[in-house]
Amino acid sequence: MKLLRNICFAAAFTLAGAATATASENNVWDVLSANCGKAFVGKIVKDTDPSDTWTNARIVMHIRDCSESQIKVPLHVDANRSRIWVITKLPAGKMRLKHDHRHDDGSSDDVTMYGGTSASGAGGGATVTFPVDAESIASFKKHGLDASVSNSWHISVGEATFHYKLTRPSGRTFDVAFDLSKPVPVPPKAWDMSGKSPH
Repeated sequence: MKLLRNICFAAAFTLAGAATATASENNVWDVLSANCGKAFVGKIVKDTDPSDTWTNARIVMHIRDCSESQIKVPLHVDANRSRIWVITKLPAGKMRLKHDHRHDDGSSDDVTMYGGTSASGAGGGATVTFPVDAESIASFKKHGLDASVSNSWHISVGEATFHYKLTRPSGRTFDVAFDLSKPVPVPPKAWDMSGKSPH
């Protein structure tokens, strides 16, 4: 009887942990998974500090390398293929967003794999918010990127849209929206996936 009670307690504990994923986290994951292998064009909807890198660029997200626990989304900005969002499912339903940055020979950038873990209760609705984590803050400080230590990233999905947004308490906002109703031809592989320079 004692063994049976222990088994039942363990099962209940496991189910409770698995049930902590929010609807927004599940929605984001489901939309990405459903569109795995496809690419979509993005449009900047708000940028409080415009730059030549983004303003007139063609921005394409390519959802690929999907497993039960991780999805990679290279972000192509014109011919630059250095940026990859790495979205990972964690225990108890949480998600982690990391930014994998590469040089065109496939080697890692000095500032790479920064991001954070989804915050309980943050975002709401169809939005998942990722406050910057301690490891990323240390990296930003090491490389003199003091403005980035207060970053939060937000991913949200709509009926046919995918939003990626960066915000800071200072008011800095960068928001790009992708139209999921209009797939485009898949771009060349991101630099860490090709093993060769695209030039």
